[in-house]
Amino acid sequence: MENPLVNLFDLEERLHIMETAKVEINLTINNIPRKLMVGVEDSLLTVLRRYSYFSVKFGCDDGTCGVCTVLQDGKPKRLMLMGQR
Repeated sequence: MENPLVNLFDLEERLHIMETAKVEINLTINNIPRKLMVGVEDSLLTVLRRYSYFSVKFGCDDGTCGVCTVLQDGKPKRLMLMGQR
């Protein structure tokens, strides 16, 4: 029979790897194609601000104020309502 503590540590290590994993995404921002490395747990708001797009703001945390609005495929979307992760 397997030791359950070994499985727990293995699970914690896998979760850590998932939390710190990076992926490359392709975005067009202000008509400029960009390739960005992002963490799988990063929100779009965090990514945009990390890459110096500071016009995107964090406001109410639930999208009601509209301050987090960006254009996705030409349509306004609120980052807090997009299921960012």
